Amino acid sequence: TAAPIFSGGVITLIGDTRIGGGAADSAGGPIYDQITGSHNFDIGATGNSGSHGNCLVLYNQNNNWSGDTTIVGRTGGSAGNTILRNGTNDVIPDGFGMGNMQLGNSGNTASLTAWDLNGFNETINGLISIGTVPSLMVISNNAANALSTLTIGNNDQSGTFAGVMAG
Repeated sequence: TAAPIFSGGVITLIGDTRIGGGAADSAGGPIYDQITGSHNFDIGATGNSGSHGNCLVLYNQNNNWSGDTTIVGRTGGSAGNTILRNGTNDVIPDGFGMGNMQLGNSGNTASLTAWDLNGFNETINGLISIGTVPSLMVISNNAANALSTLTIGNNDQSGTFAGVMAG
C-alpha cells in the first residue's frame, strides 16, 4: 500500500486543482483527508509526469468540492494512464451545487483515463466524456468478487458519455 499523499487534515481547493504524477498504476496514491472547496478537481497530467502513470485512491465520504471532477490523460501520442479509484462508497460529491464527472481531455490520443469503482458504489450528477477516442475513457470495477453500482443523474443532471463501461 502506498503512503498517503496528504494526511491529517482537510484539503481546501482555493482554485481549480490538478493532482497527478508518478504513482504506479497498480498501487495509487491514497487520499484519506476530506477535499473541499468551490473549484474543479482534476486527476492526472496532460504532460509527462514521470516514469509511471497517475493513480489516485479517494477514501473520504465527506468530500464536498463543488466543481467538476475530471480524469485527464497525457496529450499527444505518448501513453501515460490515469486511474481514479474508489477506496470506499460515495467519495465523489453529488447533488445540488456539485459538479459533474468527466473522463478524458482533448488532444489525448494514447492515454487511458479510467475510473475504477473498485467494488464500491457511487452516485454522481452528470457523466461526460471529453475527447475523440472512446476506448481510452473507461469506467470499470476491477475488484474480484464484489459488485459496484454507479448511479448517474443526481440533481437532474445529464451528460453524454461515449466511453466504455466494463465489469
